[in-house]
Amino acid sequence: MVQPGKRAGIGFGEWKKPWKKMNTEERKKAAIERVQENLNKERVVEYGSLELQSGWARWREDVLALDLSWNSLFKMGDYMVGFILRAVYGTLVTPSLAAKWDEAKDGMCRLCRTERGTLQHILSGCKVALEQGRYTWRHDKVLNQIQSQVAYHLDKRVNNPKRSVNLQSSTIGFVSAGAKVKGPPKCQNRSGMGILTEARDWVLLADVNGKLKFPSEVTT
Repeated sequence: MVQPGKRAGIGFGEWKKPWKKMNTEERKKAAIERVQENLNKERVVEYGSLELQSGWARWREDVLALDLSWNSLFKMGDYMVGFILRAVYGTLVTPSLAAKWDEAKDGMCRLCRTERGTLQHILSGCKVALEQGRYTWRHDKVLNQIQSQVAYHLDKRVNNPKRSVNLQSSTIGFVSAGAKVKGPPKCQNRSGMGILTEARDWVLLADVNGKLKFPSEVTT
């Protein structure tokens, strides 16, 4: 099934009541909303023609949505909120922006020296910053902590030759129709991993510090 006059399925997009089925109040409200929508589109087109003030108009197209609720803003702190607002409105002092105020500056990126030092280039487009790990530094720090904790658990506990293995067979008692269960059900140990519980040769492969390690089964 599709919506009338459209090829999209039922429930796709925002449904609007047809003009012919609206009463007087609904038509008046719909007309006001259409005028406001057209005015907003005209403003976006006008602001998009400006060189410096057009950054926020393209923000929804260039980046992912950001939670700017009051709860989120309080958690960020003044410095982070200020940085986000200046980044959105394009007022962060970058080499490219500084060159517009000072003719002695070339506006090139201080790291690669081959591209203009715009905000987009500095935050996500510099090849030198990518090679130095500046974009992935926070991610790598978290991954290193996870890798070290898992490696410690494997070396000290799982792969420890002195580790005792308690294999208990878990059975389910069958109760025929109409029969009564005698006594409360027994608690069974289901924490085991079957035959993997006996293994003491676990190996950890992690993609950390530029060491790309993938299982041979995946690469082949």
